[in-house]
Amino acid sequence: PSEGDTESTESERREREREREREMDFAGGQQSHGMPSESDMMHQVKAELATAYAQEFYNTVRHKCFKACVTSPSSSLSSSERTCLERCVDRYVEATQVVSQSAIKALQGHS
Repeated sequence: PSEGDTESTESERREREREREREMDFAGGQQSHGMPSESDMMHQVKAELATAYAQEFYNTVRHKCFKACVTSPSSSLSSSERTCLERCVDRYVEATQVVSQSAIKALQGHS
C-alpha cells in the first residue's frame, strides 16, 4: 500500500475508535444505536429523583425549623435557637424514616 493508503486507513481506524467512544453512554456502559440502555436510564432517573427528594427535604426542614425556632434573626444563633433547630431537624429525620419504612413494608406486602 502507498503512503496515501496508509494515511487513509489510519484515519478510518481513528474514526472507528471515535465512533466506539460515542457509543459509550454517560455511565460507561454500551449503548445501542446511540441510546442508553433501559437499566442505565433507570439508574439515572433514580439518582435524579433521590437528589430532588434530598433537596426538597432539606428546603422543607430548613424553612419550617427556621420559622419555628428563630424568633429574631441575627448574625448568630442563641443557644436556645440552636437547641430548637437541632431537635426540629432530628424530629423531621426520624419522622421521614418512620414514613419511609412504613411505605416500604406496604409495598413489599403488595408484591
